[in-house]
Amino acid sequence: MTRDIRQAAAKANSPEYMSLWAGQGLRLANDQPAASTVKQTIDEASIFVQRFLTMRNS
Repeated sequence: MTRDIRQAAAKANSPEYMSLWAGQGLRLANDQPAASTVKQTIDEASIFVQRFLTMRNS
């Protein structure tokens, strides 16, 4: 039913109307505001970078 829309979006490289699958990790998702998810991602990335720099400098 949406084939024409998806094909046009693909040709225009416009993901807004493409079928983009969530993958297996969808079950790990929880109901929280986007800002909370972004903050968590930034916090985790910051911890990763700090650990990487510590390992690199050892």
